[in-house]
Amino acid sequence: MPRAWAATPLVTLSGTAVQGPMIASTVTAYAVDPANGANLHVPATAKTDAAGHFALKLASRLNPLRLKVTGGLFVSEQDGTSIFPTGALAVLLPNAATDISGISINPLTKFINALTLGKLETGIKFNAALSSATAQTVPTLYAVRQRSPGRAPSRINAQAARNHSPLLRQLLGIACRPL
Repeated sequence: MPRAWAATPLVTLSGTAVQGPMIASTVTAYAVDPANGANLHVPATAKTDAAGHFALKLASRLNPLRLKVTGGLFVSEQDGTSIFPTGALAVLLPNAATDISGISINPLTKFINALTLGKLETGIKFNAALSSATAQTVPTLYAVRQRSPGRAPSRINAQAARNHSPLLRQLLGIACRPL
C-alpha cells in the first residue's frame, strides 16, 4: 500500500518595508542558522508595491527567518526626490509556524538584527538574543515603556510622535506597541 505524505503547510508573511515606503524593492526570506545568525537558503522572495507592502508564501518553519529588503526606491520626505538605497534593511523572526501580518522592516528592525547577531556571538541562544535585543532597543533608544496590549502610548510619547516626520511617527508608533 502506498504511503501518504502530508504536504508542508504554506504560511503567508506580509507587511511593509519602510524608509518611506520602499517601492519595487525585493524582499528575500532567508532561513537562519540559530547558532550564529547566518543566512542559509532562500525559501521565498517577493517585490514591494507602491506603498511598500509585501507578501511572501513559504513552507511553515519552526526555525528563525530573516526578511531582507534590497533595491527599489523611496521618496525623500525632505525634497520629494527618489532615493535608491544601496544598503539593506532586515528583520528577524523567531519562526514562521503560522501566518504573520503587519511585519515592519525598517531601520529599527535592522538595528535589532545587528544587536541579536552580537548577542549570539556571546553564546546566548537565538530566541533569548532576539528577545533581549528587542526589549533593550525600544525603551533605551526611544524612551518608551512597554504597555499592556491595547493601551495607547502615553500622552508625552504621543505628543513627541506628532512633532516628528511621518517616518519617525511610524517608527515610534511601532515602538510604542508591545512587541
